[in-house]
Amino acid sequence: MEMNMLFRITNRWNLDPSAIPIRHEFNRPTAIRRGNCFRFIVVSCTIICSLQAFPMNANPPPDDRPVAAEANDGAAHYIELIVPSHQGVISWRDVATAMADSLRLDPPTIQKMFPAGQIDLRSDGARLVLLGLDLALGDSVSLNLIRQDDGQPALRLQIDREALGLPAAPAWRAATVEIDDDWQQRVTDRPLLVCLHGLFSGPSVFKGVRSAARDAGCATAAVSYDDRQAIHATAREISDRFERLLARGPGNVHLLLIGHSMGGLVAREWTDNRALKGNPIVGLITI
Repeated sequence: MEMNMLFRITNRWNLDPSAIPIRHEFNRPTAIRRGNCFRFIVVSCTIICSLQAFPMNANPPPDDRPVAAEANDGAAHYIELIVPSHQGVISWRDVATAMADSLRLDPPTIQKMFPAGQIDLRSDGARLVLLGLDLALGDSVSLNLIRQDDGQPALRLQIDREALGLPAAPAWRAATVEIDDDWQQRVTDRPLLVCLHGLFSGPSVFKGVRSAARDAGCATAAVSYDDRQAIHATAREISDRFERLLARGPGNVHLLLIGHSMGGLVAREWTDNRALKGNPIVGLITI
C-alpha cells in the first residue's frame, strides 16, 4: 500500500521517490469545510511564495499565452482550471485571473487576494510543496501537473463547486454532427462544408445551403451544440469530434466553416485557437 501510493505520487508529480522520506502509511485528509476552501487556497499560495525552495520574481512572465479557462467535466461537480506556463513558470496573477473567469467574478478583486510573484513548476521544491498542498486540501481541491503541447508543465486545479458554495453546473448537451452519407467520396478534391447554427437555433437552418452545396458537388455537415455552454468549450468539443470523424476519411480532408451568429463565434474560436489542432481549416464564412 505504502509503496504503491509512493509510486503514484512520484509518477504524477515527476519526482524522484528517494526525495520523499515516507516511513509510514498515510491517508488523504478529509475535505475542508465549505466556506474555508477559497481562503485555504489563497493562504496556501501565500505559503508557497514565502518559501525559498524555488526562484521567485515579483514580475510575472510575459503574458504571451492564453489565460486558462474553465473546463466542465461530465459530472459537473468540479471547476477545472488549466494554467499554462511560460518556460516552466506561472504567475499567481494568471491563477487568480483563471479562477475569476471561471467563477464569473471581478479579476482585479481576486488578484488582490493572491500573492505577487511566480512559481517555477520545474523545481523539485515546488513540486513537493504542491504535493503537500494537494494532500492537505483533500477532496475539495486537487492540484497536479500536466504537460503542454510544447512539453512545458502546466498547473491543473480541480475545485469542488460545493466546497465553494456554488451550485452544480448544468449538464451540457453533447454536440452532434449531421454529415452526408457519401462525404468520403466528395472530399477528395473539395473541402467539407461545416455549418454551425446560431443561438436558439439548430442544424435545420442550413437545409437550403447544404442542398445547394451538394448540388455543386460538395460534401456538407451540420453541427448541433448546446448554446448555453461557453464558446471556447463548444469549439473544443466540436474540434475533438471532427478530429475523430476525419480519421475515418480518405486523408488530407479540408474544412470550410460557415457560422451563423453565435456559430460564427464558435467557428472563429475553432479557427484561431492554436490548441485545437488536427483540423485543417481552409476557410471561414460568418453570417
